[in-house]
Amino acid sequence: MVNYTLEYRQLDGPNAEKLSVTDLVKLENQLHAALRQIRAQKTALRLESVSALRLKETFLKEENGILKREIEELAKGYTTHPNFNLVHPL
Repeated sequence: MVNYTLEYRQLDGPNAEKLSVTDLVKLENQLHAALRQIRAQKTALRLESVSALRLKETFLKEENGILKREIEELAKGYTTHPNFNLVHPL
C-alpha cells in the first residue's frame, strides 16, 4: 500500500489552509485509491475465509458420514447380541 502519511500531514495544522483546490483534489484521489485497495484486500480475505470454511464443511460432512456408518454397525452388533434388550451406553 502506498504511504499517504506525508500527504495527510498537510491537512493537519496551519498547512491545511495553504492547500490549493488542485492539492485537495489530488489528496481526495489518493484517498479513493487507498480505499479501493483496502476494499480489494478485505474482499480477498473474505474469499479466502469462505474457501477455508467450505473445505472444513466438506471434511466435517465426510467425518459425519463415517461416524454414522460406525454407529449403524454398532447398532447392528447390539441387535444380534443375545442380550440385546440390555441398555448399552453409546
